[in-house]
Amino acid sequence: MDGGGGVDAVDLRRSMAAQRLAFERQIADGRERTKASTSAFSASLLSARSLANHTISHREKLKELKDRLRKLEADLAEALSRILPSSSFCLDTSHNRFITTFFVN
Repeated sequence: MDGGGGVDAVDLRRSMAAQRLAFERQIADGRERTKASTSAFSASLLSARSLANHTISHREKLKELKDRLRKLEADLAEALSRILPSSSFCLDTSHNRFITTFFVN
């Protein structure tokens, strides 16, 4: 019994040591994957933040351009009202747009 039990104990220790090393490798691999995932996620957040900032910037530019267009339309409508007879164009003030109709004879 003693000889058989001793061999089994040695085998058991070797098996447990091998399992421990395998588990330690799995844990280390898991930590590396977590680290890589965290890094990728952080990069994605930075990219999303940058896109959001660009979107906000473009939205502000678009608003400024729309305001500028409205003013130019109003200026053009005023200029046309001075130049053309009132029956030759229609000013759609509800949408701040103008529609010009010219009759060429």
